[in-house]
Amino acid sequence: PLQSLAILGLGWYVIGWSFAAGFGLLIFGFVPLQLWLSKKFAMLRTKIATITDERVTLVSQAVSGVRVMKMSGWEDNFESRISSIRKKEVDQIERVNRYRAFNEAIFYLCNVATSVVIFLIHVGSGGLLTPRNVFTTMVLINVAQMEITKHLSLAVMGVSECWVSIGRIQKFLESPELETKTKAPLLGDDSNDDAMVISNATCHWNIRRSTPISMIPTNTTGEEN
Repeated sequence: PLQSLAILGLGWYVIGWSFAAGFGLLIFGFVPLQLWLSKKFAMLRTKIATITDERVTLVSQAVSGVRVMKMSGWEDNFESRISSIRKKEVDQIERVNRYRAFNEAIFYLCNVATSVVIFLIHVGSGGLLTPRNVFTTMVLINVAQMEITKHLSLAVMGVSECWVSIGRIQKFLESPELETKTKAPLLGDDSNDDAMVISNATCHWNIRRSTPISMIPTNTTGEEN
């Protein structure tokens, strides 16, 4: 604020009240527009984070249960669901990039627009343009533009992203702990540590195999891990 007031006072001294008109356009025209774009950017970043979580969860489920997925023939189903979520994520990212590009375009436009408004009002009110007041005015506008529009919009976007990240971390830390489920014994007798008992069994690897593999007719026990 102090720097803005100093720039306004120096510009008024150099070129007159027309500098105040252009400075007002910069403050009340371009700055609110960039702040609005920064807030839209923060809202879209929140949506992107939610969609990314959904996609990562689905991919993790597909990777962890890849055997069941292959045996059940669910590859196409998972592929279509992941592709659909990824498409929504890419659409939101493209919207964010469009807002960011629009914000950058406004940043480079406001310097020229503000200077043109100041010079038009100055000439229209009977003033004379000289190299001294033209170059001094443009330097003051550049300084004000860099401090007000560029740094302020970047600060709003940075704070918005930090706020989204803090909210996600807080939500994760406040989530309830998962209960650890103990494995129930397979047999009714709790004193028996055997999970399975096989006696006089005949096994084969392939149903088309003509000669089955016979096991030794003794009790075979497997201990539970």
